[in-house]
Amino acid sequence: MSPVLLYVEDSEDEVFAVRRALGRYGSPVELEHAVDGQAALEWLEDALSRGAPLPRLILLDLNMPGMNGPTFLSELRERPALDQVPVVVWTSSSEKAEVRSTARLGARAYHVKPESPKDFARRLHIVLDYWLHAVEVA
Repeated sequence: MSPVLLYVEDSEDEVFAVRRALGRYGSPVELEHAVDGQAALEWLEDALSRGAPLPRLILLDLNMPGMNGPTFLSELRERPALDQVPVVVWTSSSEKAEVRSTARLGARAYHVKPESPKDFARRLHIVLDYWLHAVEVA
């Protein structure tokens, strides 16, 4: 079974860029998408109720309408059945305050999305290599 990646992002262009990068990734990955934090929590809770596999990784944008990334992190960490799912921030913001605050909220890593499609795919592949294949998630 392919590992599941849940991408929490409101921009369809960014979702397309991740899909394109996954198409060139060396291992199969099942991509699930949620448009904001609330939709992501609903997806996760539904997966739990059905006994479906949880994502091996949540890739999280920070600035979204509805429930934003920091609020999602806070809500996620309050749910014992979900608080061990690793979350990697994948955003366009390089604000040091956001890096610190998301780390305090339990984000495992913080990556600024590269501008060029080639660099975007390369960085995403590195993140996936580590979180989907090198790290055993409890």
